[in-house]
Amino acid sequence: MMVLEIVGGRKNANPIVESSSKDYFPHWIYECVAQGSDIQTWDVTVETKGIVRKMAIVGLWCIQILPENRPSMSVVVEMLEKSLDELEMPPKPVLSSPQHSMILSLNSSSG
Repeated sequence: MMVLEIVGGRKNANPIVESSSKDYFPHWIYECVAQGSDIQTWDVTVETKGIVRKMAIVGLWCIQILPENRPSMSVVVEMLEKSLDELEMPPKPVLSSPQHSMILSLNSSSG
């Protein structure tokens, strides 16, 4: 998550958000990368934009909810050594705020 905060230029400061995915930081990053939008608000070079996109994709892989979807550190290194075109987009992050986690826990314990 820290890498996503660095490339996004802001903190994931509000973990309890409304149901709007645009407010959930990983969704915002994911949408920027998927749509080819700029992630940063400051002026950068074309090369830097590629690095930021690569870091965002790797960061999104690393925060996957299912452990089997998260890469090992050796795979992360391999991903960082690849070109941007060789990287696959990860699945869209699932909303994972404390409020959402509590609801999931209550639903699973009542069933």
